[in-house]
Parts: sequence; structure tokens; C-alpha cells
Amino acid sequence: SALWPFSTLGWPEKTPELARYYPTSVLVTSFDIIFFWVARMMMMGIEFMGETPFKDVYIHALVRDEHGNKMSKSKGNVVDPIAMIEAHGTDALRFTLAALALQGRDIRLSADRIGGYRAFCNKIWNAARFALMRVGPKVATLEEVKRDLEEPDNWILSRLAHATAQTRMEIEAYKFADAANALYAFVWDDLCDWYIELIKSRLMNETPEGAASKRVAEATLVYVLENALRLLAPFMPYITEEIWQKLPIIRNVKFVGQARYPGEELMGARDRALETQYGLIQSAIGAIRTIRAEKNLAPSRSIEAVIVAASADDRKRLEAQSSSIISLARLDKLAIVAKRDGAPDQAATKVTDRLEVIVPMGDLIDYTKEAERLGRQIVKAEEDRLKLSAKLDNPSFVARAPAEVIAKDRARIEELTAMLVTLRDNLQRAEAATIIS
Repeated sequence: SALWPFSTLGWPEKTPELARYYPTSVLVTSFDIIFFWVARMMMMGIEFMGETPFKDVYIHALVRDEHGNKMSKSKGNVVDPIAMIEAHGTDALRFTLAALALQGRDIRLSADRIGGYRAFCNKIWNAARFALMRVGPKVATLEEVKRDLEEPDNWILSRLAHATAQTRMEIEAYKFADAANALYAFVWDDLCDWYIELIKSRLMNETPEGAASKRVAEATLVYVLENALRLLAPFMPYITEEIWQKLPIIRNVKFVGQARYPGEELMGARDRALETQYGLIQSAIGAIRTIRAEKNLAPSRSIEAVIVAASADDRKRLEAQSSSIISLARLDKLAIVAKRDGAPDQAATKVTDRLEVIVPMGDLIDYTKEAERLGRQIVKAEEDRLKLSAKLDNPSFVARAPAEVIAKDRARIEELTAMLVTLRDNLQRAEAATIIS
């Protein structure tokens, strides 16, 4: 077996196959046979061919059961891949193995984990089904609508550029878990949970006035979805092929696996400033959703919200996207203010780095529990600030750490200090409301 890399190609004769296929690019193997096979192939290749048989050796993890034990029929802990494929699908199993393939760690495989990534397959399928239901058989290309792109369109194109760059970088470094998780985050969070939700009203607008915006949203959605499928194809060949064949696009190849992998042509769309601005919108909506969840308020429950933003630029950004915030957070009314003046005492609050979100509760809130929650937040913020302060008070750390790390920690201390002021004010209000009630 040590001669396998070249003996199978006609060696010792100088054949065309030997010239073409030796050396190869990469060997995929497990660590437990490095000495018995890999090292011997290397030695024989150098001895008889004058060079190593492969440029890279990818040493993959061992697959163990969910408790980290080696699988054994006698133990009854074998995860049968055929049974998993029948229960969850081939793509779910493939993606699970990729997402768990962290370098230097064994894979702890279980049916629950595979089932979790089956939900991801369903998410992709449902997003594609929604898109195909809402777009027509003929969709404009992104090039045709690029001058009319709206902010949500530019934002998702920037996130696609980021996901593409990160995925390519991780694959080239054989970090398949990081690549899989980058795609998971992009498709689930950016595409499905944010962009599709942001453009639903545009896609459903059948009025003449909304036709142009709808056309742009359709083109952007199909473009992003098609590129996402190409990025996912090595991990999920079956579901991506099924969806790709149904998209209203011009195909230069027969199968998605033959299509060019997305690359530099997408990366130029990255707009970090826009992503930061949209991070503000996401933070506001996320805070309102968190309040709903913490207070057990159903999505159908009518609520109002007040967003306090000290920065005039932040207020302008929030006001420009107020309709999206109202829609995605399911609000009846939204107010964006510079100060807390006039906000009701009896309210649930959530503080982020740049915002304070207030949801008036009236008789809907248990102020005793609210005071307890705020107390926990204060303790956590104080602990975080203390840890950062201790780091910056350490001369050895300051001498070794990069300047940007020190600046980031100092900025975080300032944020935590401002956050604590707001949290303590809110705690006072909650305690006062508890006494009154």
C-alpha cells in the first residue's frame, strides 16, 4: 500500500497517467494510520519518484457517539448512517459532519444533532418555496436593476460578499466546520430571518406604484439565493440542485455542482458602514422581540415601543427604517426620541450599546421580577467592567497587546459605564413601581 500513489498509475513505466496524476493535491485520512500508511507513502514517493505523493494531508476527526465514546456494536452505540439518511436526509447528515469537523477534535454524533441540521435544510427549502411563489417566470438580472437598489438590497449583497469571502477562506484552509457555520449564519439569519422579512411587503405589493420596487426585490432575492445555493452545493448537493433547477435564471452549465463557485465578483459589494447601520436596526428589533419573549407577550399582542437614541445620526437611521421596525417587531406605534423624558415609569426596558428600548406595560408586567432581572443585568455589567479594568491595569498586558485591542477594551468600558447608569435608573423605577403596586 505504500506504493499505491504511483504503482496504480503504471509505474515503473513513465505513463501519461503518472505524469498527470502524480503528485496529487491532498490526501484525506485519519490520524490513527499516519504511521502505518501515510508516512510510508511519503517515504516511498520521495525514494522512487523524487517528490512527495501529495502536497497536503488533511487529518480528519474520528466520529464518536454523543458522549465521546468510540462506536461499537457490542456497546450498541453505533449511529447508523443509512438510518440517519432515511430519517433526516443525506444533506442533513453531510452538513452535520462538516459543521462538527473542527480541527483537532473528534466528532460527537447523535440523531438530535443531525435533526437540528435537518431543520436548516427545511429553512432553505421554505425560503426557496416562498421566493418561487412570489417571483414571476422572468426576473430581471441584478445588473439591470443595480441603479435602483434600496438599502435592504445593498445590505444583503454586502452580507453575501462577506459570507463568500469567509467561506472561500475557510475552505482553502481546510476549515470545513467554519465554512459550514458561516453559510449557516448567512442563510438562516441574514437571508431568511432578515432580508426576506424586510422585502415581503415589496414582493406582495401589486400596485403600479410599487412595481419598480418589487422588480428590484425580486431580482435581488433570486440573485442572492442562486449564489447561496452555489456556496452550499459542496455541503448539500441534493437540495441545492433541486432548488437551483427551478430558479428563473440563465444557466451556462447543466448542474449546480458544475457552476463556478462564487468568488471575487461578489466580494466588491461589501459595505461595512451599511452593515453597521443595519446592525442598529437589528439591535432595536431584537430588543423589542426579547422584551416580548421575557414578558410572555404573544406576537399578536398589541404593544407600543419607544427607542431612545442619543445620537442624531442613529435617530435619523431609525426613523428612515421605522416602517420596517414596526413591521418586523409587530408594533402598533413607535416613537424615536433623544431623551427618556416623558417615558412611562411602568415599562419593560432593554439597553444595548447605543440604544435604550422601552415598551410600556401598564398592568401587564410583574415589577418584582423586572427589578430582579435588572439587578442581574447590573451585576453582569459590573463584572464585565471590572474584568476589563483589571486587564488594562496590568502593565504586562498593555505592553504586549495590540493598540486596537486596548482601544476596543477602553471603548467597551465606556459603553458598560453608560449602560450601568441607565440600568440603575431603570431599577429605581421598577422598585418604585413595586412599592406603588
